[in-house]
Amino acid sequence: MQSIREYRGAILLGINVCLVLLLVFGQNALNLFASGYAGASPLVDAAEDEIARIEIRESSSGAWQVQLERGDKHKTRSPAKDANNTELQPETPKELLYDWQLRIGRDGSGTQEYAVDRDRLRDLIEGLQNVRDYYGLKRDAQRERELQMTVDDKGQFQGLQIALYAKADTRPVILYVGHSKSGASQSYVRLDNQDTIYLVDVNLRSLAGSGEADYFRKRRLFGDDIKGDSITMLDARYRKGNQNVQIAKQGQEWVLIRPQQMALDSAEIGSLLRDIADWKADSFHAVLPDTADSAAEITLQVYYNAHGTITDQLNTTVRIVPKKDSTTLYYVQPEQGGDWYELSSIYLSDLAEASERYQKRPALRTFPTE
Repeated sequence: MQSIREYRGAILLGINVCLVLLLVFGQNALNLFASGYAGASPLVDAAEDEIARIEIRESSSGAWQVQLERGDKHKTRSPAKDANNTELQPETPKELLYDWQLRIGRDGSGTQEYAVDRDRLRDLIEGLQNVRDYYGLKRDAQRERELQMTVDDKGQFQGLQIALYAKADTRPVILYVGHSKSGASQSYVRLDNQDTIYLVDVNLRSLAGSGEADYFRKRRLFGDDIKGDSITMLDARYRKGNQNVQIAKQGQEWVLIRPQQMALDSAEIGSLLRDIADWKADSFHAVLPDTADSAAEITLQVYYNAHGTITDQLNTTVRIVPKKDSTTLYYVQPEQGGDWYELSSIYLSDLAEASERYQKRPALRTFPTE
């Protein structure tokens, strides 16, 4: 009995430690079995097949600025094949399971619809899936001010809001996004009207476009059929100097047809073709900007093989206006009209000088050495 009294403090401490450990491990309150943040529970169900619509806005005033509506299952195409039924190039699988439609509400011009940039939407959905209940802070007025999560006099949130609809006609769950750390890829968020603010390991502001309404618009100018190796001819007509340059693929080689005929270096031409096929908008313009050099406009006709065949020829025509004082920046309008795509092209300027830039030169002779 005497020894028990001597060690009574240590015994009680040991019992308390055991009880705390049982509580922690039993309730998994700190997710110690789940590898920290990655094992914590998601705040929202953001699986693509569980979301019918995503809406985004930057302030409490006005309607939702961006709507992303889920459509039917995305149809993946079979790989292209040649006349011998041999695959030409395996099709890259689409990561999103569904087709999506983008609607943007613009002041004074109503709602406009666009094709979606599937890569950017995929990144947003993956980011939403990574919003987890791990590190929470008690919500109060001072903390809301510090984390840029204040409300106005009517109780409306004054920052980025992302609403997720399980079905089009249901009440959404809303993520209210406060201060976001670009360097650390973190954001402070609140779910609906809960009293907890969470620090999450994803920069939702960046993934939602940082206030840019056109962020989720499809950036690629041409359709998926136009790739560097599917282009068979380029026909460029230059307003300045009334010049016409035409290059075409004959068999496996490229030749210059206009303004004169000569063989071209096919390897060098490949860089130009890939550049054109991959044109993507840096920004969009409803009207041609004043910085455009309209006197130097180019009409470019692109001929290419239809998907799945090497015999069916298609073509599309675009208007190209160089940006003043630049050799790599252009405004391009697709065949159907509409907005101008502001984009960069490293090799387009070489096309006007194809006879010099791409001329096929004889291979250097080598001599045996003794």
